[in-house]
Amino acid sequence: MTPAASVDLAGLGFDEGAHVLLRRALVPLRPGARLAVDGRHPQLRVHLPAWCRANGHRVEWSGPTPVIVRGDRDDQRWLGAVRAGSPGPGSVDPRPASGWGLAARGSLVEEGGPEVHFDLEERDLVWAAVAPGSTPTRRTGSGARTPRSTGTPPWTCPTTSRPPWCRS
Repeated sequence: MTPAASVDLAGLGFDEGAHVLLRRALVPLRPGARLAVDGRHPQLRVHLPAWCRANGHRVEWSGPTPVIVRGDRDDQRWLGAVRAGSPGPGSVDPRPASGWGLAARGSLVEEGGPEVHFDLEERDLVWAAVAPGSTPTRRTGSGARTPRSTGTPPWTCPTTSRPPWCRS
């Protein structure tokens, strides 16, 4: 079978960026398509099969020129993936799925990951803008707490025993 495309690595090895050229050459090809690889690096015969295995492709040696048969691992990876909620503000799920684990809101979560169970799984048990019965406060430079409505007083470096980061 004739390769659909070819790439010339010349003397470039995998430790010098050959994998980048191969990845770019494989992107437009469909799974099962073939890519002929020309190269003169002495370790190509060792590194190419290992890289192909690690990236879900197959390599065939028909004569002096190896041929990569593109696999479908990248296409299959996200098959069945679910979105971990919505990334928008105000859209926190009241009880997220345990398969999401610690994924960021809105991210794709691959199928088949471990189910993570937490003691506090419900939003209403852990979510609070302000703790009940308290006044929102903020910490000042001296460590004291002041109500947020008054703002933080200006802070100046202490005159005695200045820390190294204080230059004023």
